[in-house]
Amino acid sequence: MRVDRITAKTIEQWIAKRREAEVTLATLRKVLLTLGAVLKYAVRHRYMSYNPLSDVDRPGGQGQ
Repeated sequence: MRVDRITAKTIEQWIAKRREAEVTLATLRKVLLTLGAVLKYAVRHRYMSYNPLSDVDRPGGQGQ
């Protein structure tokens, strides 16, 4: 998917699918950290106007 087509909704849907697949919270947090860096780069280089990850509620809690 092109970075300029990523929205908060697509990120939230991706998180929900991974939670259903029982991906651990630690793994999700690591992937989201990396995605955040990619999106920050894209904003800085004007591939997109804002970082949609900033509008997403990150998975919280403990366990898994």
